[in-house]
Amino acid sequence: MNWNDTWAWFVGSPLRIALIIVGALLLQGLSRIIIRRVINRSIRRSSSKINRRETVGAQVDAAAAEVLLQERQVQRVTAVGSLLRSVATVVIWSIAVTMILETLNVDIAPLLASAGIIGIAVGFGAQSLVKDYFSGISLILEDQFGVGDVVEINSVEGTVEEVALRVTRLRDKDGVVWYLRNGEILRVANMSQGWSMASVTVSVRSSADIDEVARVINEMGEVLYADEQRSAILVSAPKYEGVELVSGDVTLIRIKARTEPGERLAGGRTVLEAAKKALDDAGIALPTLEEIRDAEM
Repeated sequence: MNWNDTWAWFVGSPLRIALIIVGALLLQGLSRIIIRRVINRSIRRSSSKINRRETVGAQVDAAAAEVLLQERQVQRVTAVGSLLRSVATVVIWSIAVTMILETLNVDIAPLLASAGIIGIAVGFGAQSLVKDYFSGISLILEDQFGVGDVVEINSVEGTVEEVALRVTRLRDKDGVVWYLRNGEILRVANMSQGWSMASVTVSVRSSADIDEVARVINEMGEVLYADEQRSAILVSAPKYEGVELVSGDVTLIRIKARTEPGERLAGGRTVLEAAKKALDDAGIALPTLEEIRDAEM
């Protein structure tokens, strides 16, 4: 083989293969940069719309709120960015390998047919797995819930400890850890965004003046909301909502108040305690426990 033949061979297949590899590496690096910038821009845009009260509530100081918000951002960037980078890498190198085989004059038709059959078989066997991953991507991108949120998913209520691409981990009030597949999550009740609603029922005797009861309850709500210590979990003043039930000598009235996220039960207890004291101070007669039970039957 003379020099010309050697040079012709070198600038042929080896050079083409080297250029394909270099091009694949450059495309891989460029795709990672683009994915990182797009994800970061999306996270910044969505984070700017999140109200600090909606995220963590008034009981958490600003420093803790910032830490929690950053943790959720990092989680979303890591999960989605990792998946997109993996997809881009597989696509780029699949095309590169195909081009290299064609350069070496390898018949790739049988390989593509085999790969197609294997892909179909794997697809049928991993439908649930693929569904879990795609659902996980949607949950993370839409920020339906994040670490630290109190949620109810598929009748399981607890605090979110981890949101991965395939499963979500919850810890309920009894300390039990639940692993929920993202593909099986059909609906989510998030009690840590915006505000929660505390609704309590107070019983008074039917002989009581309802207008007077409403006045006392509304005044109690304003006083309670103005109290810095007891109103820390309240978003608005508790208000009289109306009569819930009249049975015999018992009238049930409804009181509602918006509370900080996840503070519905504590807010309800606070409102109920204040309402009891306000009604007692106003001289409004309250029924006995036996009378209340009879009315509810």
